[in-house]
Amino acid sequence: MMPSRFKAIVLASCLLFFAVIRISAQDYKFNQISTENGLSQTTVNCIMQDRMGFMWFGTQEGLNRYDGFNIRIFKRDPKDSNSLSNNFIYTTYEDKQGMIWIGTNGSGLDMFDPTTERFTHYPSDPKNNSTISSNSVRVIFEDRDNNLWIGTDDGLNLFDRKTGKFTRFLNNPNDPYSLPGNKIYDITQDESGLMWLGTYGKGICSFDPVTRRFFSYMLTDSQISILYPALIATDVRRKSQCNLIRSLFIYDKEHLWVGTDGGGILVFNLKTHQAERPVYPDGSYTMPAEARIFSMCEGPENKVWLAIYETSLDVFNRTSGKFEHYTPNDRDPYAFASHQPKCIFRDRNGNMWVGTNGKGVQVYFTSTSNITHLRRSERPGVGENTLQSSAILSVLEDSRGHLWIGTDGGGLSELNQKTGQYTQHPELSTALNNGILSLKEGRDGSIWVGTYGEGLNRYNPRTGETKYYHPDDKMENGTILCIAEDPSDGSIWFGTFGAGIYRIDPKTDSLTGFDSDNSDLPADVIFSLYFDKAGNLWIGTRGAGLCRRSKNGAFKTYSHDDSDPSTISNDLVYCITEDSNGNMWIGTANGLNLFNTKTEKFTTWYERNGLPSDNIYAVVIDNQGFLWLSHNKGLSRFNPNAKSDQEMFLNFGPASGVQPSEFNQGAYGKNKKGILYFGGQKGLNIIDPTKLVTSTHVPPVFVTSYKRFGTEIKLDSSILSKRSISVTWRENYFQFEAIVLDFVDPEKNLYQYKLEGFDNDWSPVTTNRFISYTNLPGGDYILRIRGADSNGNWNNEGVALAIHIQPPWWKTNWFYALCVITVIGGVIGFTRYRTSAIKKENRVLEARVAERTQELAQKNADITASIQYAKRIQYAILPELDYIYRHFPESFIVYRPKDIVSGDFYWFAEKDGHKILVCADCTGHGMKF
Repeated sequence: MMPSRFKAIVLASCLLFFAVIRISAQDYKFNQISTENGLSQTTVNCIMQDRMGFMWFGTQEGLNRYDGFNIRIFKRDPKDSNSLSNNFIYTTYEDKQGMIWIGTNGSGLDMFDPTTERFTHYPSDPKNNSTISSNSVRVIFEDRDNNLWIGTDDGLNLFDRKTGKFTRFLNNPNDPYSLPGNKIYDITQDESGLMWLGTYGKGICSFDPVTRRFFSYMLTDSQISILYPALIATDVRRKSQCNLIRSLFIYDKEHLWVGTDGGGILVFNLKTHQAERPVYPDGSYTMPAEARIFSMCEGPENKVWLAIYETSLDVFNRTSGKFEHYTPNDRDPYAFASHQPKCIFRDRNGNMWVGTNGKGVQVYFTSTSNITHLRRSERPGVGENTLQSSAILSVLEDSRGHLWIGTDGGGLSELNQKTGQYTQHPELSTALNNGILSLKEGRDGSIWVGTYGEGLNRYNPRTGETKYYHPDDKMENGTILCIAEDPSDGSIWFGTFGAGIYRIDPKTDSLTGFDSDNSDLPADVIFSLYFDKAGNLWIGTRGAGLCRRSKNGAFKTYSHDDSDPSTISNDLVYCITEDSNGNMWIGTANGLNLFNTKTEKFTTWYERNGLPSDNIYAVVIDNQGFLWLSHNKGLSRFNPNAKSDQEMFLNFGPASGVQPSEFNQGAYGKNKKGILYFGGQKGLNIIDPTKLVTSTHVPPVFVTSYKRFGTEIKLDSSILSKRSISVTWRENYFQFEAIVLDFVDPEKNLYQYKLEGFDNDWSPVTTNRFISYTNLPGGDYILRIRGADSNGNWNNEGVALAIHIQPPWWKTNWFYALCVITVIGGVIGFTRYRTSAIKKENRVLEARVAERTQELAQKNADITASIQYAKRIQYAILPELDYIYRHFPESFIVYRPKDIVSGDFYWFAEKDGHKILVCADCTGHGMKF
């Protein structure tokens, strides 16, 4: 019998719960990862997440590692003994040491070392009992004592990591405590430490790791007759399927769910060790189809997820005891895409990953439940109680709480949000294209409806009365883009496509037109109208910028000026709103603008500041002062008081529940409770900012690629584990690829980087994950990368990679030192050489001088002797002084030749009484007296 507590859960279903479940089930959105995303093959047999956070998918064509953007595929390479041994993978498991184990179909067990990225093979050898018992590995499990158990198609194996040897456990018909069946498809362990094994053909069994004894709990025919309905108990094939165990799941401390291959879910009591009444996919005791339970996994919100092969993906609600069924729907891009789910895995953030046969990986992100997404439903049974088109052009919540939704091609729908009932209003739409461009509720409760091409309609919800304001010639087919109400007198203003703006007098119901011909209105295509607190009417135009019409009727225009950055960023203005400080916020086709009404200056934010798109279709201020923006790439929440770029923008995309396509101009609103509405090409998003739960998980940051000229550089270990690299001066250009490891909306993850030793500041916040540097000087650098997920959770520690660039030999310190030494040595050597040479030259010169001196002395001596001889001769021929003095007693003779010997000459003689005195210069130079 089923325990009373479990039975109460199952029987607690009621229509109310059923309705709630069916509605909530529509909130589940699935994203697909397939070969288009790089998956090696679309049949995914197993899924796991490693300790770093990467997702791993085992397929029939290789092992895949997924980082949110790229998929790294590991395959068998016959030329590489360290590659994967077999591309057909049944199961994967990461042990407590960080090693990844892969069970293959045909090549046994592989171990993958994430650091070296090498595979070690453990194949089966029939001749060696210390090898694994079979080459077909179905399940890998590490018990609480860190023992590694491997279930195969031919026995259970215990692996000794130290010796690399296996202990085999096989069925022995002569041993009642041996393994009852050799095909082991799943293993788990209960709170008491007892291990439970699912065999394919022999039911479940327990295994005591201490006594090493197995106890079989295979269902007998009599048990099947009691537990199962007659259609199974009387069917031989189906009876056998009750003991084909595919999966095991510990439901709670007392119950083990046993997933069979065709017999649904068997409940096993862990306390009494008794089988109990099975649970079928539809929660009843009759099975409409064979239920092949390939996988079971605990999901968020107190639910259990089940992969029911060839049927559906089912989610069991523990609270209501009901199942939610997810089956393919070609008309719903978010529907679960396969009838053949094979495996289910819950990651550390609560996201659910489902591997399928032929449809790749289907993933449900829990964050998608934060934002409601209304769209046209094609689900069977819905009928006309849905939007008639998913292209939303306008939205309004009236004072009664009804939601009015204007569509493109589907007319106007009114949704009673309490009952969920839609009312269609074809009488308020147009025959031209059934398009509603603008909506506004007047102070009297009337709903004003701006159509595409057929003017303006006023509808009284209480009486059902409708009044039409058909276009005149100037309104150019009456395309009404926006509507506003003057709070001072209740007059209705509306902007047109080509005819300017009109005012409807609430007293006379008359129309007054303002265009570029009859007023100072700068343009006739009007996208937005807004009355500020002071009563001014702000007008957003196409091509002429922002215009303000004061209460006195004067127009003033603010247009873009390329030469003045304090002007509006673009002249196409989509939306206008006012903040609590009286400043105006303007969304344009090129940036978000803040207009200071006191200084009349504009401040602008662009994509380079963190915006995903510069086309701002809507600006709505929530009750907390945050600005919500719709654009071509989803929704963004802007913090006007942010102190840094990191805190400025929080972006939301499809993985957050936001529609996957661009939003539309004019399709936005806010109700009295602060609920926000944004419409786009794929539906309407409804957001309660106060209940918006965002993840606080800080994502890890990794460097996943190291390239040069687009070619991956081979390293001695994985770039994921690298903390430093060294390159030569010829390799001083490279590109790194970084990843913020968060899968919800990876395109909106943010990055900053800085190369210490080269950059002074962090780079601007960007979604670009590629980092390039070229022609770096030799030296030591540290590349630091930090990032944030799409929820704005920053990992400021990030990742650091030391980079050493070896400079060219002529720029190395040793070369500089050698140059200095060489120069100094050269100077010293040259000095010594010159000194020695000079000394040698001096010695030679001295010797020569001495020799010359000696020669000169000898010559001088010879000359002197010759001169003295000449002198003696000269003096010998001169007359005797006494002879002259006798004749001239009172005279004296001064004889001073210039040199020792000269040509000066004097002579004296007396003859015939005459005294003859001669003075002469024999050389002809003359004489001095």
